[in-house]
Amino acid sequence: TISPAQPPGVTETMLVTGLQGGTTYTFELRALDEVPNASAWSAPVTVTTLVDQPPAAITDLRLGATAPTANAIAIQWTAPTDDSGPLAGYDVRYATTTPFTFETAIPYTAHAPQTVGTTATLVIDGLVPGTTYRIGVKAMDAIGQWGALSNVLGASTAAASADTNAPAAITNLGVFAGATTSASLLLQWTATGDDVVDGKSVGTAGAYEVRYATAPLTTTNFAQGTLVAAFPPGPTGSAQELVVSGLSSNTAYYFAIVVVDDGGNRSGLSNVATGRTALRRGYNLVSVPLVLAAPNDTADMVFGDDVGLPAYAYRWQSSGPLVTDGCYLGTVAIPGFSICGPLGSVQTGAGYFLYSSGTQAVLDALGGAVSALTYDVPLALGFNMVGNPYGREIALAAVQVKRGSAGVPAPYADAVTNGWVGPAIYIYDGVTTQPYGLTTTPPASLKPWNGVWAQSLVSDAVLVFVRP
Repeated sequence: TISPAQPPGVTETMLVTGLQGGTTYTFELRALDEVPNASAWSAPVTVTTLVDQPPAAITDLRLGATAPTANAIAIQWTAPTDDSGPLAGYDVRYATTTPFTFETAIPYTAHAPQTVGTTATLVIDGLVPGTTYRIGVKAMDAIGQWGALSNVLGASTAAASADTNAPAAITNLGVFAGATTSASLLLQWTATGDDVVDGKSVGTAGAYEVRYATAPLTTTNFAQGTLVAAFPPGPTGSAQELVVSGLSSNTAYYFAIVVVDDGGNRSGLSNVATGRTALRRGYNLVSVPLVLAAPNDTADMVFGDDVGLPAYAYRWQSSGPLVTDGCYLGTVAIPGFSICGPLGSVQTGAGYFLYSSGTQAVLDALGGAVSALTYDVPLALGFNMVGNPYGREIALAAVQVKRGSAGVPAPYADAVTNGWVGPAIYIYDGVTTQPYGLTTTPPASLKPWNGVWAQSLVSDAVLVFVRP
């Protein structure tokens, strides 16, 4: 209901907002007097709103006004038009591979948009000398729609200088636990500078090569780690910080850095820092890769200091071959988890659904590492919640299966062929449960502190984990 703004006989107007694009709406109007008596409804008017289109693709991505240096490339482009108002931002990415694939390229930085038709500029720094990069940009409009990929710009950093003095390796790389979330970790270290002169580091290096993996990094496998977006170094002795985002929850990561100077000289590998991301908000499928003992083996003792009390923890007890055969043992009966019995003690090699109300809870427990060379996890017929009993990631291909406690272990692939176990394990990502097998991409693995679903087709199968 609106109040009239015009006297009788004069055209009245009203702007209706909050509608959806590309949608047909029907409007009718009636007048009310002060009683209020109501007139008849007017004839209906049908209108279809325009479909909001994503921003136009950038077509003139080009080098900036300054020539590339050994560690930086300046780029520019014309801000594209959009029908929903001012642009919200850009996604700028680069890669050294051909062909250029935007989805797997390295994001550089969030970049504020300029007025439509004006020139946007950006300097991508922290790059490696004498290297060809391919760069692409997408624009985002005010309602979150991404435009198509721009033209792909190819550009090379300047060649390395005649400098042959390599930077010193970083020795104090660490993960700051206080900034941990379910999707990010904060790295900290001290800049070692450009050159080592008379045993001391001086100057400012040209670039950092920061990589991470879910297995320990070494000089041999460092290049296979995931590369983090370029980060310009500070002068010798300065404190450096880098937030690494886009990580999986409740996962251990290993980080290392190589320092590169303007001459292309590379330092030795830094110390390897490790950190584990926190639980995501909601239910997480977890495990505990420790040997626990009373009184520190109850759900409240194991999980309560991390997620609060009482701990909402549940484990499936299978009673048959179907996914619906069984019930949950748990700590608290709630909708969705109608329990059929108490959870009991937390077991090594078992998986649990655990609720977290936030995104900063990192699991820990009072227990000792599993020292045995192998560890057996018995399976019931049907679907079982299990976990890796060791503190290092283990590929499913490295897990063995036997029949009964005295059986002869066989490779997991053979156990699948023999009809002992299902071909995949199932990982809960917070929304859906996804299957991963021996030949999927990526191949299945069991991470410490994470639980999975495993299917047994017989009543006496035993998973045999071998210490990594």
